[in-house]
Amino acid sequence: LGFSNPQLIGFLAVEHLATLAIGICLGTWAGFQMSRMAVSSVVIVSSDDVLPPYTAITDWAFMLPTYIGLLAIILVAFAALLRSVRKIDLQTISRVEAP
Repeated sequence: LGFSNPQLIGFLAVEHLATLAIGICLGTWAGFQMSRMAVSSVVIVSSDDVLPPYTAITDWAFMLPTYIGLLAIILVAFAALLRSVRKIDLQTISRVEAP
């Protein structure tokens, strides 16, 4: 495999945290885009003005616990993964010949 156990654990940590960060950023951006698209389809348009004026309000008091919950889920999954990776002897596995 080419990795020692600490290197593998570090690689997995970076991978999980990158997935979490990209997912949260893309999900938040997509939510804002969907809000804009949904509102623009139901408002009455006279010329270029939106009536009533559209004001996007994000309840960050609700979103912060959601993001923390997602972080907790990723950390629990990572802890379970670490537990299984620590039991594996990578050097022995890499020397085993396939039948």
